[in-house]
Amino acid sequence: MGDTFNDEGRTGFKRLEKLLVPDQVPEIGYPKGLNCTMRRYQAEGLNWLNFLQTAGLGGCLADDMGLGKTIQTLAMLQYNKENLDSEYTRQAENNEPGLFETSVINLTSLIIVPASLIYNWENEIKRFVPEMKVCSYKGNQRKKSTSYFQNFDIILSSYHTIRQDIELISAFSFHYIILDESQVIKNPASMLYKTVTRLKSEFKLVLTGTPVENSLTDLWTQLNFVNPGLLGDLAFFRREFAKPIEKMGDDEKELKLRKIIQPFILRRTKEMVARDLPPVSEQTVFCDMTDEQFKVYDEEKSSVRNSILKSIASTGPEKSAIVVLQGLMKLRQLSNHPVMANEEYTFGSGKFETVLEN
Repeated sequence: MGDTFNDEGRTGFKRLEKLLVPDQVPEIGYPKGLNCTMRRYQAEGLNWLNFLQTAGLGGCLADDMGLGKTIQTLAMLQYNKENLDSEYTRQAENNEPGLFETSVINLTSLIIVPASLIYNWENEIKRFVPEMKVCSYKGNQRKKSTSYFQNFDIILSSYHTIRQDIELISAFSFHYIILDESQVIKNPASMLYKTVTRLKSEFKLVLTGTPVENSLTDLWTQLNFVNPGLLGDLAFFRREFAKPIEKMGDDEKELKLRKIIQPFILRRTKEMVARDLPPVSEQTVFCDMTDEQFKVYDEEKSSVRNSILKSIASTGPEKSAIVVLQGLMKLRQLSNHPVMANEEYTFGSGKFETVLEN
């Protein structure tokens, strides 16, 4: 038994020791290929991601929406591209053990997102890490093969597509598998959760602004994906943590759970990082109605004016308030887009077009 827990020559134990001192997360430099200046809390997020990676572990980046989870994630991948690529190549040429005790030498990562966010990720990648080669694996015309994946830094796909092609995709070993809006896998009995757990990678990361939506089981599912076995199996977790905390309000169990998961979840709210956020700026943009829109608006304005005058004459100013409010609401809808008030309207809107342009 003595040799079983002897950490001599076992670098994994040394890496796990780092989790005992999370306040000593080492700082790393900004990736040269990152096309933006990271805010302080974002740089701290990059340091934390690298910290977990050096320990061979995955995490959950759970910052509030709008705080830049995408930027932090892309910065990490860019950092790895700049710092690990040459290291893997050297080890492969010399037949040395992998940097993280693995035989995988490619740095192709898979980012899985809701289908509606694919275009957003494409734009963010192009904007912030233009050196990264990205392939969007989507649509009916996609080439159903993984033979070309290694030619790209990032494979971008949707949950639906990965579920459809899991037999094919699960045969490829990725550098990172990253789930955006990872709360979608919260049901451990769902086919989607079973699908993503079949994927192979060196590291895993989940991104979500709401790690717990309905119950603590949501948390178990996501953390079990990135670090299998961390919280025990589902039956154990429900018995030891979920039920005592949710049903019986056991503060001691809750504190214990917080201590276990603390190294693996990074969550910052807007209030926590307010000092790092840029000041709110407002800009007023003026625009004109289209000719067709103005015609409809002007006709309605005359009609509303006549209705208000008639109401005041018959019932008095005090009892005409509802007529005034109804008229103003109708005019407001027309100024935004006449189709809001009339479904048969087929022309444009000056405000709508200006919003799209900006």
